[in-house]
Amino acid sequence: MIHSAKAFRAQAVCRLALAALLLLGAGCDTSDPGDGGPVGTPGTPTIFENIERGYALSPRGFPEDFSQIEAFFDEVQALGRASVQANTLWRDDATGGAIPAVAQVAAAQDALRDVQLVIVFGWNEEDDWSNPETVQTFARMAASYAAAHKPDYLFLGNETDFDAEADFENYLLWAAAYRTIRQEIKLRNPATLVGTVFNVEHLMGTGRFSGWTSPVPEAWTAHHAGTIDVVGLTVYPFLGTATVADVPDT
Repeated sequence: MIHSAKAFRAQAVCRLALAALLLLGAGCDTSDPGDGGPVGTPGTPTIFENIERGYALSPRGFPEDFSQIEAFFDEVQALGRASVQANTLWRDDATGGAIPAVAQVAAAQDALRDVQLVIVFGWNEEDDWSNPETVQTFARMAASYAAAHKPDYLFLGNETDFDAEADFENYLLWAAAYRTIRQEIKLRNPATLVGTVFNVEHLMGTGRFSGWTSPVPEAWTAHHAGTIDVVGLTVYPFLGTATVADVPDT
């Protein structure tokens, strides 16, 4: 599954694990992650200092109503060592070019708090990646966001393995567009780690209850591994396992 049969470096593996924690913990755990270090009581998960409890951006009334977003971020910060993942299409209208409202509002709230914000700029089948103007418009927007907010992480495309399966020729165009967009981001803020998001069950073909039984490795191999700084993973174990006891340890 590694591009050009090259193994991930240890640094890349660490970044992948971090992205998974940031993106996938949303709404799955209401316990206190503690102050770090392993805890020794039977039945208690091992706690590591670099783990952050993750939440999807979901204030009351959202996305039609943004009025409760401040209260949402206040609550997240009060819980401690937390991250917020906000997923939005890369443009709010057919023209594009402006930073989407969701990203702007979330970034403004995050700047006032000690919360790790993770933005995902998604896209849909209406986007034509053979059109240089579309690619450049996305690139300018993403680079503008990176320059203004200097995010630690920025993800381009959400669960793109589904797009690879649906239309691989278009996906190859997307992979090329991704490299162009990432390059513009790096020019404006080199420290931002740029990546994309895959769904584990679909990518690996383990989502048997949804009919996802055929792996989609081309979603990864279509990319140049050197241009993926970080990988985001969405995980839904219940799509491939019937009970909690059936969920594998690894």
